[in-house]
Amino acid sequence: MMRRQGLLTALFLLIATTILPLTAGAQCMTGWSNANTSDFEYFGLNVSGQRSWVGQEFTTDCSGQFLRAAFLVTVDFFSFNGVTTLTGGDTVTCSVLDDQNRVIASVDNVLESGFGNQWVVFDFTAMELGLAAGVLSVRLDTSLDAYGWVVTDINRVPGRMMIGDADNTFYSENKDTAFEVVWDPNAVVVGTEEYSWGAVKALFR
Repeated sequence: MMRRQGLLTALFLLIATTILPLTAGAQCMTGWSNANTSDFEYFGLNVSGQRSWVGQEFTTDCSGQFLRAAFLVTVDFFSFNGVTTLTGGDTVTCSVLDDQNRVIASVDNVLESGFGNQWVVFDFTAMELGLAAGVLSVRLDTSLDAYGWVVTDINRVPGRMMIGDADNTFYSENKDTAFEVVWDPNAVVVGTEEYSWGAVKALFR
């Protein structure tokens, strides 16, 4: 009887050590997204000469390699308060920021169309950008003397929409941007640098 109990105990421990890590790993999120489209926010050059940006704050529960971000952008044919609209082929920039709003990395992409809604995807994969779990944000802007709109909707994720310029940052508790962020929580950490999600940026290979 004692031998049987010992075998059962050993079998239980084997199953537990095999399954529990997989269960824990499966609980890590791999991204956030919001594809709803009820409103929008301005980004780009404004009438004051300042450059406005739109961002989205969010939280991750596990460390991981940051893969990509995307914003749903809309443009039209018309100038706005004397500022020219962005158009197809124009460059926009997405930046990843840590919980102190420090820029970690930036990627450019171009608008495919000069009219209507379009998802603009920013691929960070080649940077092997690994980040520790915590608060992060992504921000969209342009260095061109033009403007566009980021589509927004009522709050959908645990985070806040951010709008601002070089001097000010404002947070909205009422809505989020139409955005997507994706990361890989299974990437292996091989080193760290001085800032990131929760103040630690990890490098991955």
